[in-house]
Amino acid sequence: ADTVLRGLDAVDTFGAVVEAEPALGTRMDEVAFDEALRAIADFVDLKSPYTLGHARAVAELADAAATRLGMTGDEVALVRRAALVHAFGKLSVSNAILDKPPPLGTGERERLRLIPYVTQRMLRQSPALAPLALVAVQVGERLDGSGYPGGLVGAAICREARVLAAADVY
Repeated sequence: ADTVLRGLDAVDTFGAVVEAEPALGTRMDEVAFDEALRAIADFVDLKSPYTLGHARAVAELADAAATRLGMTGDEVALVRRAALVHAFGKLSVSNAILDKPPPLGTGERERLRLIPYVTQRMLRQSPALAPLALVAVQVGERLDGSGYPGGLVGAAICREARVLAAADVY
């Protein structure tokens, strides 16, 4: 077992996959990147019939709000892209919970509250997606500290995440 398992903890699995597949090293332009994010967001939204089109709708609303607030083009793109990926973590939640009518039990609510955290864990491995993870993980935070997953307060929540959270709630 020592021979077979030696070094497994030291392997950067994401990097190893990218190195093993030359096509994964290909760079996308901004348009292709947005198209890829929309396609994956659509796929994630298919998990539950209650969320079909949710990521795209949140992205459009967040984009419009960020533009109206006078955010820079890069900031608007960050908000829009973070909106597309903000719920990737729901892939880790059973449909028995996602599709269950309220009220949810304490454990079920906790599973839902983990969605931003799991999203961040999924995205942080990629240098291209890590900036989106920093915004998406804050989608459940609230200015008074009652949010999740970190219980952040006020200015600790970035402006982009505030725009995203408002669009998501709306």
